[in-house]
Amino acid sequence: MYLASRWLFRNLSRLELVAAWIVILVLIGAFARYMFVVFARAEQTMVERTVMNINTTLKYQVGMARMRGDYEHIGRIVLGNPVEHVRSFNPSYPLEGNGMEIELSLASLPALSAPSNYAGEIDDMNLESARKGNWYYNKNDGTLVYIVRNNEYFVTDLEGPERLRYRLDVDFEDTNNNGKFDPGVDALHGIGLNSMDEYKWVN
Repeated sequence: MYLASRWLFRNLSRLELVAAWIVILVLIGAFARYMFVVFARAEQTMVERTVMNINTTLKYQVGMARMRGDYEHIGRIVLGNPVEHVRSFNPSYPLEGNGMEIELSLASLPALSAPSNYAGEIDDMNLESARKGNWYYNKNDGTLVYIVRNNEYFVTDLEGPERLRYRLDVDFEDTNNNGKFDPGVDALHGIGLNSMDEYKWVN
């Protein structure tokens, strides 16, 4: 007991103080890196969920438009800004001819909503000034772009700001062999956002 109290209350040498500070700084550094990794993982999860939510909404819209025979609407979805189509999602789709109406409640489908961090349309000239952590629609090439916030833990071969690019791909049977999707003519098998580039989240 005497030795313990003597050790606790004695004055620390300069070497011991330096060693203690080194240990404290190492622990702080390890904790900070752990927190940054947590933030990067959360960002990765957010991006993946956003893409999944947009794809889910577009599939609902295309499915309901096919049931109504509204091929013009399908064409607008294929050629337009996917986020704007998610924003305009109408949970009530009347089916003409049989008096039926399918109602999808947004309350029961909370995932079907546009990302809150969507910042609008942009072009290649403005990519450098785009804010991190936001989604943009690139008017030049018709891609949906996400500017990565935690770019220290993200690797890509793209030049410029670290970002993810998604293109709306259409899986269809080219009935008339003209090399493009014609709503109402070609058989549509699927639609969805797909990544255009190789990338890696470093954890």
